[in-house]
Amino acid sequence: MYLDFFGLKEKPFSLTPDPRFLFLSESHRQALDHLLYGIREREGFILIVGDIGTGKTTICRELLEELDKNVASALILNPMLSEQELLEAIVQDFAIPLGGTGIRADGEGASQQIFDSLDSETQNALELNPLMPGRRVLKNILEKVEPGSAVRTKKEIIDRLNAYLISLVEKGGNAVLIIDEAQNLSAPVLEQIRILSNLETTKRKLLQIVLVGQLELKHKLEGPDLRQLNQRISIRYRLKPLSFEETKRYVEHRLFVAGSNSSVAISDEAFGSIYDYSRGVPRLVNLICERALLASYVDQVRRVNAEMIARCRDSLDGDLEEGDSAARPSHSAGGAQESRSAAEPKGSGREFRLSEADSRPEDSVEQPWERKKGGFFKRWLTGGGAWRGVLRLAAVLALLGLAFVAYRTVKIPLGDWKRPAAAIRSAAGKRAAEVTPAVRLAFSIQLGAYQTLEDGIEQSRLFGEQGLDKQLYIVPLHLVQLGGRWYRLFYGGFPSKSAARAELDHLVERGVVKAGSGRIVETSLAFSLGDYADRASAEQKRSEYMTRWNIPSYVFALEKRDDSQLYRLYTGAFEGKEQASFLADRIAEAGLSQVLVERLGYWPLN
Repeated sequence: MYLDFFGLKEKPFSLTPDPRFLFLSESHRQALDHLLYGIREREGFILIVGDIGTGKTTICRELLEELDKNVASALILNPMLSEQELLEAIVQDFAIPLGGTGIRADGEGASQQIFDSLDSETQNALELNPLMPGRRVLKNILEKVEPGSAVRTKKEIIDRLNAYLISLVEKGGNAVLIIDEAQNLSAPVLEQIRILSNLETTKRKLLQIVLVGQLELKHKLEGPDLRQLNQRISIRYRLKPLSFEETKRYVEHRLFVAGSNSSVAISDEAFGSIYDYSRGVPRLVNLICERALLASYVDQVRRVNAEMIARCRDSLDGDLEEGDSAARPSHSAGGAQESRSAAEPKGSGREFRLSEADSRPEDSVEQPWERKKGGFFKRWLTGGGAWRGVLRLAAVLALLGLAFVAYRTVKIPLGDWKRPAAAIRSAAGKRAAEVTPAVRLAFSIQLGAYQTLEDGIEQSRLFGEQGLDKQLYIVPLHLVQLGGRWYRLFYGGFPSKSAARAELDHLVERGVVKAGSGRIVETSLAFSLGDYADRASAEQKRSEYMTRWNIPSYVFALEKRDDSQLYRLYTGAFEGKEQASFLADRIAEAGLSQVLVERLGYWPLN
């Protein structure tokens, strides 16, 4: 409905877990790191819990994308299964063939033998129909049984699973079972999962099991009947909602992926209202933002304000009759918590409707702005009712906005307004053609992580010998959970995850990177250390920062012109502000200025 109005390619706030819209907050990234570490180190049981709508299923699907090619996986999304059904679902998802040893009725002789092997009570039951012999009844039943569809025992299924896992390990592989919504598993099924963890050799676990569920799963596992299972869980992580800043970046990220080129603007007050409603839960953010875009389309405006969010909030809360909002805590643009002082009166008109003009006859009440007084412009603007007046005013503002955007884009000097129109158009077209703007480079390929800067530099040198030198950079990071300071080696900057994935696959094909050793990381923030008119000046400053202060930095082309380029010197590459604090202290100690910015650059990099 609103896609053409905003110039979007698809809906940005769909509730389906589309991996192209993946946004990893600090909490999501750490959850993924815990999962990958536990699986690669064969830790056995891993537990991930989080509140409703915090992105647990999205993490599961992203984990499958990040797994090495030699890791077989099974994902169970429907846990409302019996023990037998769960085992069958697992072997089916692992694509383990169960063979065709089911019972078949191959002629009268086979059915007669089966009938003779039955006990007398079963034979008598089959003979109850006087019109058909019991052996004939049995033959008709067996003819309906498809090959391989015989009911198997749990032992048979587990034996077949065990043989498959052993063969996988012998080939150097690994296997992981992921169970989503695990809080719905019954105690007997959880006990069956514990038994599966007994599949092991003398040296390693054959099956890594990931339990993902809501917070109640943690409390269920703490019960006395599941104590043995709870003790086997070696890695635990609780997924947290987004922070206020992460919520803003989450919304902007999804709009960018959907094709928005600044066609949707959201005020700081609106972001505060979005966070108040969602408390950083991605699913609720999607709900309120989807409704806000629809409201903006109905109002024919491209800027979402706090009043729109309030209307949408009432709509989602089911408050359509009175539009009454109780006092709720609010999150201001600066992050402070405030309270709404008073609720709006009943019938205040805050309810969300497709058109207010549909609910009131146009000439039923003469409003002050509808009286035909004043000059020609005012009569034209307000004639025919308030709603038409609003549309006319919007048209005027849109034209003025387009004129301003054209002026800013073309950048016609003030002196050009005195030149003939043809000359102005010629000069403007030339300037517009000369400049290729920068894009947001939100993803990088991590090639490794090292505990010393020297190791990182050496690995960078080795990769540089294979032609990657201009796009390699080191980022120092302090990770308490991994024992302190680390130096991550990154390659490139990419506008989308798919672009980064394509480049990583290319590096693997070339033999530059081993399969499974590189990973894609969101790195949308960096410190800007200045802009330069040529690469040589930027590289000279880069060398100076490294020699004098041991601060590794890198250069991206910021803007491409026909006759020149603009270069920006960056240091660091972070998913969130929290990661940037360690490097910020280093920069401050060196007495340098620090500005944390969205990482921009000309794409493709050169």
